Amino acid sequence: MRLLFLIKMKQIYLISGDDAFSIEAFEKNFAKEKVDPEWETFNLNILDALDCSVDKIIESADSPPFGFGNKVTIVKNSESLFSQKEEFLIPLETLLAKNLMNTNFLLLSASSVDKRKNIVKNIIKFAEVKEFNQLKPWEIMKKLAPWIEDSFRKQGKRIEKEALDELMEAAGANKHRLEKEIEKLILYANENKIITVTDVRSLVVNTESDIFELLDHLARKEIGNSLKQINILLLREPPIKLISSLVTNFRTLYNMKLLADSNMSINDIAKGIGRPPFIVEKSVKAWRNIDLKKFRNILEDFFEIELMFKSRAVNAKLEIEKFIIKNFS
Repeated sequence: MRLLFLIKMKQIYLISGDDAFSIEAFEKNFAKEKVDPEWETFNLNILDALDCSVDKIIESADSPPFGFGNKVTIVKNSESLFSQKEEFLIPLETLLAKNLMNTNFLLLSASSVDKRKNIVKNIIKFAEVKEFNQLKPWEIMKKLAPWIEDSFRKQGKRIEKEALDELMEAAGANKHRLEKEIEKLILYANENKIITVTDVRSLVVNTESDIFELLDHLARKEIGNSLKQINILLLREPPIKLISSLVTNFRTLYNMKLLADSNMSINDIAKGIGRPPFIVEKSVKAWRNIDLKKFRNILEDFFEIELMFKSRAVNAKLEIEKFIIKNFS
């Protein structure tokens, strides 16, 4: 009897999290495994809780499959379903309590789930719960890099370490974007077997990477290269947005420096500030010769420029150039 109960538990799935890519992949693989492809049109029913009734969901989940095999009902945006008044959800709770027929599977998919709600508590009693969340910044290199490398390997390609770092800086943990960027890079590489950092920089738009490049020039006090990089960034970003981004990055650099000077490890710093370890290590090395007092002075000047931009009309490019020459000559 216990084995039968476990099988029944797997008829219903509650899937949630902010990693939409992994949720979609789970749904596709589940449907592919359970539904006979010849009967997919009839036995795979994808509903959206935003525009369908509870009755329609129950009708799909509780009606037998057509022809041969199993039937799968996927309900997207289920958080909308869970937010309805309890009296409207009684038929769904009744269905859960009586269990689905052996050939039927119900997947309730949501970006977030409030486990305090009675309907969610009742679903959890009968469902297998799966959570798919975006990787934390310090997990990106460890868990995402192998997935990217494997994606290229399946297409007979290999990506250089520096190119891999550049790609992850640009797209972060967004697998949807990474998948599209990988497709572009594979097409661009054509007969070439190796994806280089030049390939990534040519194809993958990365304003954040360009800001990191500016920060590298500033750390080395390369005034000419810094001014050139400012011109590139100002072609893409409004001055006030660029300054805000630089303020944010310098605050982070200041915190990195503060923690590094207290002998905290790179991994602990990465967790503390929410950045990947490889970026933290690179930044700490680049700014090791700038003391905390200098960082505070730079931040104060940044705040003054930011206030100036917000309060009156100024020549933004000139003010940024003056700031760079003053602080990094």
